[in-house]
Amino acid sequence: KGPGTIIRLGSVNDGICDCCGGEDEWEGVVNCPNRCEELAAEAKQEASKAMEGSRAREAYVQRAAKIKGQSRFKDVDGGPEDVFLAAAEAGCLKLHDDAVEYEVCLFDKVSQHDRKVP
Repeated sequence: KGPGTIIRLGSVNDGICDCCGGEDEWEGVVNCPNRCEELAAEAKQEASKAMEGSRAREAYVQRAAKIKGQSRFKDVDGGPEDVFLAAAEAGCLKLHDDAVEYEVCLFDKVSQHDRKVP
C-alpha cells in the first residue's frame, strides 16, 4: 500500500509489512524494505498504459465516425461508438499458437489452419 493509505489498527506491528515503506511496523519485529518508489513507478506505468489505450480508442471512434456510412458496413452493429468498424477496416488479424494459425476478419470470416512446424 502506498503513502497515505489507511490500514486497520490490527495491522499495525503485526509482523506483516502493509505500508510500502514499512511505517506500520515500527517495533522492529520485522524489517520492511522501502518499496514506495517501486510501487509509484509501477502505478505511473499502468497510468501511462491506460492513457495510451484511451488515445487509441479515441482514434478508433473518430475513424469509425468517418466510415460508418460505407455500404459494406450498412446494417452492421459496430459495437460501442462503432469502434469495431475501424478495427475491421484495418484488415484481418492473424494470430497463432504452437499448432494452429487463426485469421480473424471482423464482419467477414474467421478461419484456423494447422501450422506446419519444421
